[in-house]
Amino acid sequence: VIYEEKKNRFTSHIFECDTNKVSLYLSHSKDLKNWIRDKKPTLTPLDFKNISWNAPDKNGKMTVTPLVSDIIYHEKKYYVFVYGDNSKNNTYIGLLTCDSLNGEYKIEKQPILSPNKKSKFSNHDVYFPKIVRYKDQWLMFYTSKNEKNEEVISKAISNDLISWTTIKEDIIYKNNGWNQNRKNQLTAQVQNINDTILIWTTGTKIVKENNRVYKKGNVLDIAIGKFYSLDGGNTFIEFKGNPIIGGCPKLASENDHIGACFQEILYKNKIHTIYHSKGIDSAHYKIKIRY
Repeated sequence: VIYEEKKNRFTSHIFECDTNKVSLYLSHSKDLKNWIRDKKPTLTPLDFKNISWNAPDKNGKMTVTPLVSDIIYHEKKYYVFVYGDNSKNNTYIGLLTCDSLNGEYKIEKQPILSPNKKSKFSNHDVYFPKIVRYKDQWLMFYTSKNEKNEEVISKAISNDLISWTTIKEDIIYKNNGWNQNRKNQLTAQVQNINDTILIWTTGTKIVKENNRVYKKGNVLDIAIGKFYSLDGGNTFIEFKGNPIIGGCPKLASENDHIGACFQEILYKNKIHTIYHSKGIDSAHYKIKIRY
């Protein structure tokens, strides 16, 4: 969700799901509570034809767009960070730029970050980037996944939002509680407040019973915790009381888990938390708001 100052509105990209063709739509709100989605898609799969990091399906058809993960407005231009899969199902981080979120979008043909086959953390996928300004550089916190499906948070830096260099992988430690499972760690949000980097990440607790491992349906699958860094995002310290938000067993729409699409926004002196969740009895996510 990004605030468009000129139009005095909040805007978010909506990724279509559960259809044979997946497009991206814009949705707008004046108050964060009531949203109106554009009737026509802003980007369609055909817009990414011949883009290697968002390849066609096995039948050669363009069926999906990449997912939008973050948007930075800088020097009158929008930098839209996305991720998509190549023909071998490796995930890459890409970049779109535009003067207006309504279009026209310039698609960078080469990914800005790619899997590193020599790394034990990122030898399969990189995705879900979140970007923040820190002093004279841009920082990106993203997920690296290896061939064992283990996920960690990594850090990259840039001077221009286009050329990125990975600095450090596996920067958020796993504890013995809410984020002990190595199968899920995504950056939900990142902020810079007075040179203190705040990061919210997903985590999964492993619940064992009778020598079996249960991941679905318990309150802490998946939850979101909060960390802070005093050295520009090289090392992080966990806040007490994590996770800050987790599945509620009394709510049918979120008693399975909380997803990584999460954002805290200060609006009219209140923190508005936008997130998505899923219940045990449903295959579908719901977008929700707390304040």
